[in-house]
Amino acid sequence: MVYSILLVAALSGTAANGAATMLCFGIGTLPAVLSAGLASAQVLRLRSGPRLNVVFGLLLLGFGILTVVAPWAMPFQLHMNMAM
Repeated sequence: MVYSILLVAALSGTAANGAATMLCFGIGTLPAVLSAGLASAQVLRLRSGPRLNVVFGLLLLGFGILTVVAPWAMPFQLHMNMAM
């Protein structure tokens, strides 16, 4: 994502436009980055036993199964429209 915005900034015409593009991108992503940092701090504080490892392991397994099964669970026409 950062590299695509860097390409947009590089092709924006002037250094000022490129800097403005990168500034807006930074301001736009700041809430997500701060939220991820705060959430990870909370998870590290709650990491007091094997129960959390089991929960995260099950989540990882579930997302893996969803990634494999999702293309077959989608209606064929919708799947073909997304591929184009």
